[in-house]
Amino acid sequence: MMSSVEPFSDPLIEWNLTVGEIVAPFGLTGEMKVRLETDFPERFTRLRQLCVRWSAGRARLFEVEATRPHKGQILLRLREVVSIEEAEQLRNTFVQVRARDAVPLPDNEYYIYDLIGCEVVIATSNRKRSVATATENHTENNLDAVNGIAPPRNPEIGEEGSPNSLSHAESSETFSVSEASDAHRTLGRITSVLRGGANDVYVIGSGKDEILLPAVKDVIRHVDLQQRRIVVTPTPGLLPGEAEEA
Repeated sequence: MMSSVEPFSDPLIEWNLTVGEIVAPFGLTGEMKVRLETDFPERFTRLRQLCVRWSAGRARLFEVEATRPHKGQILLRLREVVSIEEAEQLRNTFVQVRARDAVPLPDNEYYIYDLIGCEVVIATSNRKRSVATATENHTENNLDAVNGIAPPRNPEIGEEGSPNSLSHAESSETFSVSEASDAHRTLGRITSVLRGGANDVYVIGSGKDEILLPAVKDVIRHVDLQQRRIVVTPTPGLLPGEAEEA
């Protein structure tokens, strides 16, 4: 039993991938309800240790005693938390794992936290300076950046906070940054990903300069996570100030 659920002062930087949020105690003996922020709830059955992060960014490691599914959520029992009072102190904290422990994704699926911050550039279909159409997998410690004290709310979605899938085999056609009228035109950086509906939508910029691009193969041509660049071919009418084709 621990006398207080007081967080350690040193942040656990590498434990930055959010897979859930503790929303309430469950029962009287320290069990807690966890709202899932992962597309892979089965990962909880394998957890032996996890990080609990407070909204101020401070964090503490806990040993996992037991987990079980319950009405679309996870019931979590931590070895050091044995009463409803102690569980209550963990309400609204984030359950995190190390990013290196993210569930591997298939080709053409990406974690949202890996996409956030990527530069988006317009491409043309040609044979110059071609961009290989291979894909990589896996939005950065995010509320929007992996940085020290800020609570890195990086859902293992699209992690494991959910994989964002283009759900297609990329075209064999090659693409390069346009050298015509739109030469080297950069649209901006991805600020968020909207999920649901027929496909996800990549949000570029914000406010009056915001651009929305559907995550479909005709628009998203190549994702290069190493270079932090996404090559796109927007259809007419997608960009501000453009008219749709008749």
